[in-house]
Amino acid sequence: MVRLQPQAQLTCLGGGTTTVHQGGTFDLSPNGDLTLSGGGLTSDGTVKADEITVNSKDSELQLNAETTANKLTASAGTVSLGANSTTNITGELKADGGTINSSGTTTAGKLTVDQGTNPDGTTRQGEVNITGGTTTVKGDTEIKSGSVAVETAGKLATEGTLKVGDKAGDEGTATLT
Repeated sequence: MVRLQPQAQLTCLGGGTTTVHQGGTFDLSPNGDLTLSGGGLTSDGTVKADEITVNSKDSELQLNAETTANKLTASAGTVSLGANSTTNITGELKADGGTINSSGTTTAGKLTVDQGTNPDGTTRQGEVNITGGTTTVKGDTEIKSGSVAVETAGKLATEGTLKVGDKAGDEGTATLT
């Protein structure tokens, strides 16, 4: 088990992958943040943090077991919530230019999909792909700029309002396949 002091920050830079093995725990709670700015993190054990952020196009976060956080954001790169994962995001699950692939059991207070900006100033669209399992959103689901795709084996349950597009009149995309 790795347990950092309250309000600790862990930032992964550069290449390589950090692994939390089955039965292991990576605990940054109650107020610690996990940020991937390069490299990756694969977890077959428990991950707890206040905020989890993936903000490099070369980063991948693979969560295959229990994860608890207030906020999970994919500003770039990929977050994969595996088939055996149970992910509880009490606040916002956000694809802000990055990609979130969900095939396990995911619960979020809010789901937001929007565009992000690359270091060179170009934009990239956020994506959420629900390929299996159930993703439950307790509040609103907002697809401002980007897409949410729900495949046959996946389920999206939103208990709030589903909003597609932004206030500027730009379109978002919701796809059921």
